[in-house]
Amino acid sequence: MANNSGTDEEMNQSEEPRTPLKRPVLKNDTGFAMVWTPEEQATLDNALLKEPKDASKYSCVSRYARISLEFPNKTTKNIAMHCRWIKELRRVKSESSNSAPQDAVIDEVINQNGKLFYQIFDNLSYSLKLEENLTLFNKSRDNIMVLVNKLNENVPDQMKHMPPLPEKLNDDLFKFIGSKSNLP
Repeated sequence: MANNSGTDEEMNQSEEPRTPLKRPVLKNDTGFAMVWTPEEQATLDNALLKEPKDASKYSCVSRYARISLEFPNKTTKNIAMHCRWIKELRRVKSESSNSAPQDAVIDEVINQNGKLFYQIFDNLSYSLKLEENLTLFNKSRDNIMVLVNKLNENVPDQMKHMPPLPEKLNDDLFKFIGSKSNLP
């Protein structure tokens, strides 16, 4: 019996009522699966290790298609996009690790200033130890000056040609506050 309906459906010829035969449905999810569980990520990592990277034998698309068979809720596009994202993330991390290591003195001074500012906050919030805060502000100012001097020592040649920053620390104000803290 010929199908004259103009559709692509196949009809079951053994039964009188015409019922379409079931065909496998292809997923066409255009969205990108953003959520990857740690288990899915581990499965993807293992699958990438198992699948050959040899471009002469397999194309990237067929490689991702074979990997996507292990993920019922993800499409080949999801796999490819996630692999690309991971590759880019690793590249960015490797570039940032190649930057100049930060000086241990700078790290220590920054941590010390963080502790000083927390102490100042606590003094203002709970105990109102204003006189102690003046001493803490002076220590933090000294730390900032150490940072500025340390950073000026290690400035690349390109940065030496830049104009100075428009704002400067007001040393007179700090000296005035510091002299007030020495009073009884």
